[in-house]
Amino acid sequence: MDPKLEKQLLIKFREKKLAISDAVNKLFPFIYSLRDQALISNRMLQHYKNESVPMKERIYNVLEKLEKNFNKKVLKVLFSRNNVKEYPDLKRIRRTFEDVLSEDSSPERSDSERPAKISNVRSSPQGLRKQNLRTTLKRPTLRKSARQSQSQSVDFRSPQLPVTCSKASGTLYQEKMKKGSLEKCIMDANGNWLTLREFEIKGKREHFKNWRKSISCGGHTLEWLQKERLIPKPPTQYRRRKRVVRKKLPLKESQRPAPGAGREESGATAGLPAYLKPLADVNSFLVTCGEVVGNLYKNRFASGSRGKCIRTDKHWFTPEEFLNSADKIDFLSWFKEIRASDIPLQTLIEKKILRLHTNQCRCLLCTEGTPHPENDDECAVCRNGGMLICCDSCPNSFHEDCHIPKALSSSPEWICTYCRMEKAEKRCPPNVARHPELQVLKMKMLPEELLKCEFLLLKIFCLYDSKIFIEDPERIKDYYQHIKEPMWLNLIKERLHQGMYNTIEGFVLDMRLIFKNCWKFNKNNKFGQMGIKLKKVFEKNFKQVFSIQEIEEAC
Repeated sequence: MDPKLEKQLLIKFREKKLAISDAVNKLFPFIYSLRDQALISNRMLQHYKNESVPMKERIYNVLEKLEKNFNKKVLKVLFSRNNVKEYPDLKRIRRTFEDVLSEDSSPERSDSERPAKISNVRSSPQGLRKQNLRTTLKRPTLRKSARQSQSQSVDFRSPQLPVTCSKASGTLYQEKMKKGSLEKCIMDANGNWLTLREFEIKGKREHFKNWRKSISCGGHTLEWLQKERLIPKPPTQYRRRKRVVRKKLPLKESQRPAPGAGREESGATAGLPAYLKPLADVNSFLVTCGEVVGNLYKNRFASGSRGKCIRTDKHWFTPEEFLNSADKIDFLSWFKEIRASDIPLQTLIEKKILRLHTNQCRCLLCTEGTPHPENDDECAVCRNGGMLICCDSCPNSFHEDCHIPKALSSSPEWICTYCRMEKAEKRCPPNVARHPELQVLKMKMLPEELLKCEFLLLKIFCLYDSKIFIEDPERIKDYYQHIKEPMWLNLIKERLHQGMYNTIEGFVLDMRLIFKNCWKFNKNNKFGQMGIKLKKVFEKNFKQVFSIQEIEEAC
C-alpha cells in the first residue's frame, strides 16, 4: 500500500475508534473474525472475552491494539460482509474510509486539485485555506465545462435519452415515461426494464426518495429538465396493497374538463379586491361549516357532490359531505354555509377563485376516475408524490420506506401506525395510572412499547423542521470534530427496525442526543431553534403516550 494512503487511513481509523466501539455492540462475530485472520491471538481473544469492563470499553481496547499494528487488512476484516450485516452502524463508518480511498485514486484530478486531507486540516490551517482557495478556483470550472459538453452531446428531442444515477446507467424512453410514474421506462445496461424509482434504487440513491433529483441526463437532473420542458412530466400514480393501480391515461375529447374548469389564468387576480387576493394566491385554504373545520384544496374542487376537496383530520369530503358532517340538512346551501375567512364559497366561485365544473364535465374528478380520492396525494412524511400506499382507516398516504415501520405489500388491508396507535389507546382504560419517568425508561421493548416508539418517531419525521435531522451529518463541515457521538433520525429508525433497543431508555436517549448535539453545534442560530422546537414536541408526546407522571404530581 502507498505509505501516504496508509497514513491517511490510519488517521481516519484513529478518529473513528469511538464510533466503531459504539457500533460493535457485541463480541461475536467481530472479535472472532480478527482471531481467524491472525490479527489477534487466541490468548488475546480469551482475555477480551473475560474482561470485566463494559462492552464498549472492551471493543475500544481491541481497536487500540489494532491501531498499533494497523494495515489495510484491519479494514478489510472490520468491514467484512458478516460484520456489516451484524452491526448495521458500520455501513456509515465504512463510507468515510471509502471517501479517503476514492480521493486518492481519482484519475480526474491531479494532486494539486484534490481537496485538503484530514492531516492538513489539523496541522496546517494556513495550508488548508490555500487548498480551499485552489479548490474554489478550479473545481467549478471543471464541472461547468463537463456539464456544457454533456448537454451539447444530448439531443433532448430524441425519444431515447442516456440517464445516470450515481454509478448506474441506462436509457430513458420518453414515450413510456409519459404514461405514468410507475411505468417501466428505463432500460439499464443489462437490458432490464425499470421504473424511475427502481432505477434510483439501483443507483444506490434509495434514501433520496426523489428520482427527479437523483437521476441525471446530460449533466442535468430530471427535475431541471422538466422545469425547462425538455422532457415530459409523468402523472403521479398510486397503489393500495394487493389492489390494481389505476393509471392515468390520456383523456378522450369527451372526458376533458369543461371550459373554465381548469386553473386560473395568469393575471386573473389583478382586479380582485384586496381581501380576496390571499385566497387566490394559495393552493389550499382553511374552511369552516359551523363547528367543523377543514382545508379546501383547489385542484380537487369540482362541484357540491363531486371532487373530494376538503380534508379534515379524519376524512376527505365533497362540499356536500362536509356540510352533512356539520349536521346541515339543506345540501343546496353548501356554497353559502361553507366559508373561508368568513367568505362563502359562493363568492369565491363568482370571483373565479374556485372553478365550478358543469354537469356535463367528464374529467377525472367528475367521473370518479381519480384513484383513491379518500386519501392524500402526497406522502405524509416527505411531501412527495409517486408510488403511495394508502391507509384504509384515515386519509394518510406514505411511501413504503417513509412509513415507520416499513410498509410491506403483503396484506389486502393496511393500517398506518397513527391508526394502530389510536386503536391501542381505545383499548386502554380511560383513567390509566401515571408512572415516573425512570420507571418508564426501564420498560422492556415489548410489542406495545415498540408501537409507541414507532408512533413517536413517525410524528417527528412528519414535521417539516425534522428534515435537517434525518440524514447522517457527516457532510456538514467540521461536524465530527465538534460532535463526538453523532445521532440522526434514520439511524434511530434503523435501530428500531433491527430490534437494537432492549428498553425504552435506549430509544429516548438517542432521540435526546440529537437535540443535545444540535444545541451544542448550532447554539442559538435558526437550526438550534429548530432543534429546541422539535425537542419540546417530542417530550410532550413522550409524556402523553407513556403516561409520564409530572414532577409536580410526584411531589
